[in-house]
Amino acid sequence: MILDALIRRLGQGLEHPTAPPAGATEEEQIGADDETPPAEPVPPPDLPRLARACRSKVRRLLNRMAEQLRLACENETPRRAMIQLAAVLGILRALRRVEQRQEWKRLGDDGRLLHVEAMFEFFQFAAAWVCVGDDAAAPAALRTVNGAPFDELSAALGLLVWLAWECEVDLPAAAQKDGRVGYEEDLWGWVQQLAYLAPLVAFDERARQIAKESIRQTARRGADADAWISGHFGFLRRVAEVSRSPDTAGQLSRAPRPGDLVVLPERFSPRVRICLAVEASATGVLVEVLDEFDEQGTKKFLSNRVGLVSRTWPGSGERVA
Repeated sequence: MILDALIRRLGQGLEHPTAPPAGATEEEQIGADDETPPAEPVPPPDLPRLARACRSKVRRLLNRMAEQLRLACENETPRRAMIQLAAVLGILRALRRVEQRQEWKRLGDDGRLLHVEAMFEFFQFAAAWVCVGDDAAAPAALRTVNGAPFDELSAALGLLVWLAWECEVDLPAAAQKDGRVGYEEDLWGWVQQLAYLAPLVAFDERARQIAKESIRQTARRGADADAWISGHFGFLRRVAEVSRSPDTAGQLSRAPRPGDLVVLPERFSPRVRICLAVEASATGVLVEVLDEFDEQGTKKFLSNRVGLVSRTWPGSGERVA
């Protein structure tokens, strides 16, 4: 019922609200936009069927939230969008905690309440639309309240960090591979999504606390929640510090490599990015960085046109001289 209510609410103002996919199954339509309680007592729930319905609704919910973020600045409603985002991510966290109950855990994948692929896609989308550029939802929302953080903004930012944990963003794994040829996953691209949050999260105590509590409440097998918090929060602080004074950070003279922090020219925002790849060209060494708003999805710069900043987060293996 809560998912249905949020889906309807997020459909308001959208030109073409996302509808159930063609040929939607009965499970996907369970309770869709139906506020009328059943007239008679219902039998015990079919848990796998209920889980399938829940996953479908989570996907629809995230699709609508993405549309609201797109419209936030156009309609001058960024604060409203951040409040909605906090509500949506709060529901995801609650469902994730429910998944940890035995009746759902013993079903294995059939007991998953969250649509994993939709969550991954939403994190990649939301991190950029919330934080990248002056017109992004979070900076625009802050301008509406004279730059003073408000509770829902802190909650949304903290829960986006939690979503990075859920999406298994893994800085140590990326650093161990260090861009070696043949490694099929673009781990540094996921780290960049997390880095977008750094300037807003690193100095927001409430956001950090919400993130930490949420991560510890949703531990997963084989992952150390406290170690993830320590390493990734150290990384966020480092990115935030460099972002505050990008031209005065500890510079390096060595050749760039994947995972380095690079400082772009002043016309770009954010200026501090993660180096995704390095390649040789006829004009020199090229550094590739993520750019979701570019048609290609990335941008390339000659290495002598960008600053190269020391890695100084836990486990990076490098310190400023």
